[in-house]
Amino acid sequence: MLGNQLKCARIMKNFKQEQVAERLNLSRQSLSKWENNHSLPDVHTLYELCNLYGLSIEKFLIENANENTGGLS
Repeated sequence: MLGNQLKCARIMKNFKQEQVAERLNLSRQSLSKWENNHSLPDVHTLYELCNLYGLSIEKFLIENANENTGGLS
């Protein structure tokens, strides 16, 4: 799920939620909700997160879509 991918990407970069929230001018609570799959970030914020984590947003979205469809695309 998207939240799991966001959390893994953050951890791989050795960022704490507070650090990411501060850098992107977000609340830590919002980030936590996204990482725990309680809500989703808007597209602009997802783009900012991908940039911070050094990820391609296209690859990130495709992998998430494949995961949600069981690999059927």
